[in-house]
Amino acid sequence: DTTPPTALCFSDTLLRIDNSGNFTIDSSFIDSASFDNCAIATWAIDINTFDCSSILKTQTVTLTITDSTGNASSCSTLVTLVDTTRPIALCFSDTTLHLDSSGAFIIDSSFVVSASSDNCSIVSWALSKSAFSCPDLNIVQPTNYTITDSSGNVNSCTTQITIVDTIKPIPLCFNDTLLRLNASGSFTIDSSFIDSASFDNCAIATWSLDINSFDCSSIPQTQTVTLTVTDFSGNANTCSTQVTLIDTTPPTALCFSDTLLRIDNSGNFTIDSSFIDSASFDNCAIATWAIDINTFDCSSILKTQTVTLTITDSTGNASSCSTLVTLVDTIKPVLNCVDTTIWLDSTGLFTIDSSFVISSFYENCNVRSWNVSKTQFECNDIGIETVYVTIIDSSNNFDQCSSQVTIVDTIKP
Repeated sequence: DTTPPTALCFSDTLLRIDNSGNFTIDSSFIDSASFDNCAIATWAIDINTFDCSSILKTQTVTLTITDSTGNASSCSTLVTLVDTTRPIALCFSDTTLHLDSSGAFIIDSSFVVSASSDNCSIVSWALSKSAFSCPDLNIVQPTNYTITDSSGNVNSCTTQITIVDTIKPIPLCFNDTLLRLNASGSFTIDSSFIDSASFDNCAIATWSLDINSFDCSSIPQTQTVTLTVTDFSGNANTCSTQVTLIDTTPPTALCFSDTLLRIDNSGNFTIDSSFIDSASFDNCAIATWAIDINTFDCSSILKTQTVTLTITDSTGNASSCSTLVTLVDTIKPVLNCVDTTIWLDSTGLFTIDSSFVISSFYENCNVRSWNVSKTQFECNDIGIETVYVTIIDSSNNFDQCSSQVTIVDTIKP
């Protein structure tokens, strides 16, 4: 037999690579219907294995058939290998991410993917979202991971990502703060008096102080005021400021516009601030009241003097006001008379003054004048005469008494 077989091949063949990234063929993938006049003994192909490197490359595979007497014949097929197997994408079911100190977090696929593979090679990885920041806090966000192999096959998986913030705010307080009591003797502060520039990687939600109100009892103590800053995730931190309270408000001095004083029986008068102060007050408390003039005597009568009241509070703030003080004497002199006998002299006359009829007198200041109703007696007056004595002091206060004067004549003719 010298007749060769007739080799018949498919014109072309499309092969799909398997999950292992390989493909092995035999002659059946190439031979369409080869025959021989007797019988074909062998079928042989020059290429029978393919891998990922063969994808989308058209290769010529030659089939050689040989009959039982050694006659041979060949044909060829154009073989194209394709990959239609999708990559395998496996994601974590959920992931919690912690924002950093800048309030951000950027992920790559390692945060989402537990395992991924392909029978050939993965050429691209893509996340639906990779950058997270403060607006994403406490929101569960489905994040898709998509992989594509070298043949354009695509697969994806999803992870539920939760963004949290566990970083505490950075509290910044002034080292110390000086506060001045107001006119009502109090002072209320908010965090702006303590907070110098506190910040958070996201945002501070609340500022709170352990002490926010002060009054006079706080002077002159230095108190530690603690500021607590809390962010929107509940993270909190504290700092402290030394707060010193002072009072620089002077008291309000209120004086009577004028005061009338009455000198006493001794001819003096001593006053304290209550004679001048009408209703002085301070936002805290008045410590001392002082007046520049507090004693008066007869020399001050009917002279208007300016008396200045100075009030000082417990922190040394002072204020003054003045009152016009007038001193008067309304106390009458006290005059006591005594009866007396006088003897006419050789001329038939006798002259007396007040000393003849006054037994005693008292005046707290000065006597301005004495008046005796009758001082000269003569023969016609022999008998008993009533004499009136009047004393008038420098303030026109007066008193009067009377004396029975007996006039006798004992001189012989």
